[in-house]
Amino acid sequence: MYKKEIVPGNLGSSSPLQICTNLRMLPLLIHSLSKNIAFRGGRVPSDHRSAALNKLATAPLNRLINFIYPTVYALHTMEDDCGLPYEGEDDLYSFPPRLRGEIVLPESINASFQSLERFGLYLINNTSELFLYIGGDAVPELVRDVFGVDSLAEVQVGKSDLPELDNEFNTKIRNIINKVREGDDTISYLSLYVVIGPATNESTAAYAANRDIMPLRIWCLSDLVEDRGAGGVAYKEYLGQLRDKISN
Repeated sequence: MYKKEIVPGNLGSSSPLQICTNLRMLPLLIHSLSKNIAFRGGRVPSDHRSAALNKLATAPLNRLINFIYPTVYALHTMEDDCGLPYEGEDDLYSFPPRLRGEIVLPESINASFQSLERFGLYLINNTSELFLYIGGDAVPELVRDVFGVDSLAEVQVGKSDLPELDNEFNTKIRNIINKVREGDDTISYLSLYVVIGPATNESTAAYAANRDIMPLRIWCLSDLVEDRGAGGVAYKEYLGQLRDKISN
């Protein structure tokens, strides 16, 4: 049907995949679903896979989409009003709607490792847990403002909560985390896991000897569904394959 309805001239090898507006995100969701723990290949504990399948079958639409395609927030480059109560008039037509007094969330970015800077700070929400990802080249000032320690080697990785520090940036991040945890349609509490990303020179990084770093990093990065992983292909490669199958 697609080949019949789309003009053949739009299906050349160098042309982009032509999709109508209301279906434009469908390939991304299908590709991301193949990376979900419910369907991904490799060794996955049976109880984890069963829990994911149950969630796919029962989650409300907004949480279902967020479970398939996790939301990634860049915290180190967020606007000044993010993490603070919205002071304007109620705006129900914005996306997401803004209500006076509610915490403003940052704009989300692509769920891809290419979107992550080695010096950045990110919050990843997959509706099952939260990951606070800090790049391995983060400057000491960022580490100190967020965690209250002088170096990444002193940061406690794994399941944790941010300390309450007397600085605005720490307060904003805690406000954002608490806002993401809110929800009238759920009684679950999203645990926070602190993850340290790779450094430019990983072999000499002071935290490299920590045995918890790599498993946490792999677990966290599995949420970056636009990348290769679990024997799959990257999203751009998937679109290319889809276009070739349609045009042939």
